[in-house]
Amino acid sequence: MLSHPQDASRYHHLLSVLARYAGHFAPGETRAMYKFAQNHCIRHINTGSQAWLEELFVLYQRLLKEEVLLEDGHLAHTDFKNIATAGLRMQAYDWVEDFIRQYREQVPPPYGESVYRYSLAACYFETGDLGQALRLLQEAEPADDHYQLSFRHLMAKIYFRQGAYETLFYQLDAFRRFLARNQGLGDTTRRSQEGFVHLLRRTARLAEQWPYLEGKKAHQRQARLSQKLSATEAVADRAWLESQIQDLGGYSSPP
Repeated sequence: MLSHPQDASRYHHLLSVLARYAGHFAPGETRAMYKFAQNHCIRHINTGSQAWLEELFVLYQRLLKEEVLLEDGHLAHTDFKNIATAGLRMQAYDWVEDFIRQYREQVPPPYGESVYRYSLAACYFETGDLGQALRLLQEAEPADDHYQLSFRHLMAKIYFRQGAYETLFYQLDAFRRFLARNQGLGDTTRRSQEGFVHLLRRTARLAEQWPYLEGKKAHQRQARLSQKLSATEAVADRAWLESQIQDLGGYSSPP
């Protein structure tokens, strides 16, 4: 698979071997080989392959059914979050909500409540229940800085979609300060999130001003903003930001 990453038959051969000889491997060995298969899918997904996203989602469903991901009855919070995220990207919203509620007790402390609230809030966000999504995040205490980041990121998207621009600008200022003081998040994560904060602020400013701009000028600024996004190397949630820029004109300030 490493020497022929584009050859899907090798991936499926690995899965068939694991299924056929499942009882011959220790649980830790089985998990390690399936982790290799997951990472193979993720590498393809990162190049924009929707087909490999579907492969990963099917693989996650299989691993849940066979309880491969469970260690002593526990599901790692990272696996929980990744499974929910894959399902949401597949728009399998009912399945994701069922998964979240079924497996929330399997995630041990201190991460169980954080990953449950974040994942369910993300599901509500995708289905348009912005108020419920926001309440889930506001009423939680994130388990660590990484969940704090995830909560802040999703809350910023919610405020933008609600048209709550003044609240959003306040939150983005706080988000920027959070990134500056939390060096432990890693340089790559911090840079991409800083790019997100900067570009979401610019998008919100244009959305707020859009009703008062002459049509040609508004669309010129929209085009420049889209070009700025394309030229920015490090930015989290690029596809979502691009979709919001393209949809400008559909948002307005709340009364």
